[in-house]
Amino acid sequence: PWLDSLWPLTHQLQAGARAAGARRLLSGHWGDQVLHSTAYFADLLRAGAWRTLARHAQALGDWFLPGEARHLRRQAARDALRYTVPRAALPALKWLRLRLARPQGGKAWLGRAFRRRALRDALRPADMGRWLCRAQARALYLEVRGQYSVHCMEWNNKVAALHGLDHAFPMLDRDLIQFRLAVPGHGPHHAGVPRALLREGLAGVLPDAIRRRRWKADFSEPVNGGAARDLDAARTLF
Repeated sequence: PWLDSLWPLTHQLQAGARAAGARRLLSGHWGDQVLHSTAYFADLLRAGAWRTLARHAQALGDWFLPGEARHLRRQAARDALRYTVPRAALPALKWLRLRLARPQGGKAWLGRAFRRRALRDALRPADMGRWLCRAQARALYLEVRGQYSVHCMEWNNKVAALHGLDHAFPMLDRDLIQFRLAVPGHGPHHAGVPRALLREGLAGVLPDAIRRRRWKADFSEPVNGGAARDLDAARTLF
């Protein structure tokens, strides 16, 4: 079963759109994945572009709240390792990371046999997109071809159909993805500005208070808290 942690909002929004005569709902989903990534830091590292790399790393602190900026810098370091070390060394590095990482409380929600099956191939490097030379291009290819993306589109389409709507995902437009695969990874992050391509492209269309905002809402804490609170009740449904 799929879970929508914000279902009351989803239902009211889509029911209201349908009542107003709308037939198609445009989703901004995959905007982060297609238009922003830290994988291009690995490309800058391999190219020896030290000044550009340092400038973009510094810009993360200018465009994100401190907690998220730290997370993105750690992600950039992981991407640098993932796409620069020899492929044969990746399983050992993944094993070491799993041993050093803090235990995740959410794992207790999953059955032991399920976790064992899910993590069976966790140390094996991904094979898709190995022919792509740039780290940024390969990271994007893995993102849009991953099973989660297919699953997410399916459940979004089913929710939309429940309300008599179609869902459309402009960020997964084929031309946009091909463009992102073709250009250098740091290009759409001009001067280290995240989603600079979108910000500049929507100048005069999107209000500047939104277009140039430096923060993003994070619902992780209330969603995790609600899931923990309602876990016992949810178990009785299945």
